[in-house]
Amino acid sequence: MADPAPPIVIDGDGQIEVYQTVLEARRAVEVVDVADGLYQAFDSEGCPLRLVAHGDLVLIELPSDSRPDQAELEHRLLSHSR
Repeated sequence: MADPAPPIVIDGDGQIEVYQTVLEARRAVEVVDVADGLYQAFDSEGCPLRLVAHGDLVLIELPSDSRPDQAELEHRLLSHSR
């Protein structure tokens, strides 16, 4: 499995946040919210990421079948900037 390309964009809870590293993004989200599926995440290339609640930790993974979706990422970013 490849590593996500920072920065990491997380859409959820009514807002979009951008984190410079995967570690920052992991620390910023709540495990319970990840378990509830509250967030959608993308790397800087537009690849959808998988957020996994693992005990008290959040893991952010780039699935091997993840393909860049720049249009979806752009749509999310623009819809929050209005």
